[in-house]
Amino acid sequence: MIIIGLTIQEFRGVTPSTWLRLGNAIGLAHIEFDRSVFDDVERVLTHLRSSVTIHAPYFAEYGFDLSSIESRGEKANKFIANLRTYSLQLDNKGVIIHPPDDPNGNQEIYLARLSEILNPIYLENMPNQSWDSFQKLYHNIHTQLQRSVGFCFDVPHSFIANGQKFLDIPESLMDLLASDLGYIHLSGGTQSEDRHLPLEQGSLPLAQFEEFIRKIRFRGTIVLELRPQNIDDINGILDSLVRMTKFLPWRQKLRMRSRIAIARRFIVRKARQLITTR
Repeated sequence: MIIIGLTIQEFRGVTPSTWLRLGNAIGLAHIEFDRSVFDDVERVLTHLRSSVTIHAPYFAEYGFDLSSIESRGEKANKFIANLRTYSLQLDNKGVIIHPPDDPNGNQEIYLARLSEILNPIYLENMPNQSWDSFQKLYHNIHTQLQRSVGFCFDVPHSFIANGQKFLDIPESLMDLLASDLGYIHLSGGTQSEDRHLPLEQGSLPLAQFEEFIRKIRFRGTIVLELRPQNIDDINGILDSLVRMTKFLPWRQKLRMRSRIAIARRFIVRKARQLITTR
């Protein structure tokens, strides 16, 4: 059965637990947090009603990743320590990892930190990465760690890297995606920029993706990795969730659509208050 989730992180000074409470109003089944969850973890635990995964830091946004050394490496070590401390309480189902991108990073340290992650891990494809390069890294991690490694298929990243062939995944990765090791990131975007827009914005061929999901009988988690650019995008995020309910069993679909319809005005008003008061 497909699970539909949403990314939640600190945004414009508003804590993850505050956004989580709004997510609870519409019955979100799954949340993907970033490292900001650990600064707010006690309040998050109080309000948590959904399954959880956590996205590891990546260099482009955080200035360090799991390959980092020296002062950047201290931040990476803190992330790993927080994972080990709080994953059980959060009932963390997995960690999404990026290929190492720190220009001064160390591959051996990257693998050593991965070995310290006790949760399932999912390797995500990047927008500047060929499938051959991704497969080589995947095989290296799998071989070195001697453990199962999941595949996080980032659809907009593939759209940037592969254009209209964004769904032409190598057979071995297709098998992973269709198995219990499959996981998906989805957002609206363009072929030149990864913008994390609501689904119906941008030029990504969403109908083709939906047909693809049905064809491979995907049964994992689809996380909407959306970042509002302005308050109007809150409605876009809610619309994106409504669209993805088409993959849910009919009772869940009706329940979530009803909750969004009832709570929409409250959520948009509350989000506006939270953002404008900071």
